[in-house]
Amino acid sequence: MTIGRFTGHDFADARRTGTATVQQCERRGPITLDSFGNYGQCTVTIAWTSGPSSRVLIDKPGFFTGENPGDTFEIGEHTGRRGCIGYSRPELPDRARPIRRSSRRLGARLALGYLVLAYPSRVGQVRRG
Repeated sequence: MTIGRFTGHDFADARRTGTATVQQCERRGPITLDSFGNYGQCTVTIAWTSGPSSRVLIDKPGFFTGENPGDTFEIGEHTGRRGCIGYSRPELPDRARPIRRSSRRLGARLALGYLVLAYPSRVGQVRRG
């Protein structure tokens, strides 16, 4: 089973959009502080629909899908917490919310299962006073 690795912003919420052209890429991994597995770290030049172009290094697991120098794709820019800049792509949906929501559900189920297994004699007992 494969789970999407990119958990960035939703492209529809981008404060500005443009076209990115890949300048160079480097393969990273297999173990990093962000994840396990190999992924691409690429320098791209972005021609924004409004404003001057910019050149940035994007180092997020799952953001690139095997691009080569010269390839272009649509990109969105977001301002995150504390003024950090983040990027998104329309073909990579916002996966942060569903993953977090399902993780919370899984965590709650695991905790309940632990309690049932750890304290089986107390499950179903009613206090009489």
